[in-house]
Amino acid sequence: MGFFDKIMRGLGFETKEEPKKVVEKPKKKKVGTYELEAYEEEKLETLQAIFVKSQKDINRVIDMVEEKEKVLINFSSFPRKGYEKALAFLEGACYALKAQLEKAEDGFVIIPLEKDI
Repeated sequence: MGFFDKIMRGLGFETKEEPKKVVEKPKKKKVGTYELEAYEEEKLETLQAIFVKSQKDINRVIDMVEEKEKVLINFSSFPRKGYEKALAFLEGACYALKAQLEKAEDGFVIIPLEKDI
C-alpha cells in the first residue's frame, strides 16, 4: 500500500488491496553432506567431522592433526566475530604440523602429510 492509497482510504475511497508478496527463505543445506571426487575419496578414507563452536574445539582439531588424523571442520556454529582469527590459527598449526588445509563446500579439510621429513 503506497502513500496515496493511504490518503485515498482516509478520505473514504476504496482501493484495491494488493496481495502480500510471500518471500521464500533460502533452503538450508544439509550439514555434514559433502560430495567428493574420486581422487579426493581415496585421500579421505578415514575422515573425522568436527563442528567447531569455540577455541577449545579448534585445539581439539589441532590435537587430531598432530596424531595424523584427517579432519573435516565445519564452522557453521562458530561465532563470526572470531572466525578469521581461528582460521589464521589453524593455517599456522597446519604449517607447523606439515598438514594441508583445503577449502570444502561448508568448511575446511585438513590432511596431514603421510611422510615426516
